[in-house]
Amino acid sequence: MRPINQFLLQHGFTLSTNPCISPDFCLDWAGLSAALQQGGGEIRTHERSRFTTAQGEWVLIENLANGDRAWRLTAKAGFAAREVLREGISLSDGAAFPASWERTTDGNLLPYGCFPYPLLSARPPRSPGPGCRNR
Repeated sequence: MRPINQFLLQHGFTLSTNPCISPDFCLDWAGLSAALQQGGGEIRTHERSRFTTAQGEWVLIENLANGDRAWRLTAKAGFAAREVLREGISLSDGAAFPASWERTTDGNLLPYGCFPYPLLSARPPRSPGPGCRNR
């Protein structure tokens, strides 16, 4: 766990009340992974985040109680879902990984131009100018 995330949790901050407080979209992976494996808590699936890679189908899920998010992978045949990225946990239908900055950039899994986080519009915005990324 990042020191900043540990500090935030110790002082009662969550992503549901302070969504931009950390570069990660999951402050408490231990808590979220336990909830996912035990079937506890209210979990939302962000359908518009769904995309497919060579490993399988990915979708962003969220614990509504605190705003922590994870990537859920339903792996294609031949892939051990839990082994695709670091810090994975096994689920009945695949695996889950913390939605942290490190997991987003692990292994170059995303196809070029893919922006998997939910957007307000169906089409990603155009770049406003030099130095900005066009997704």
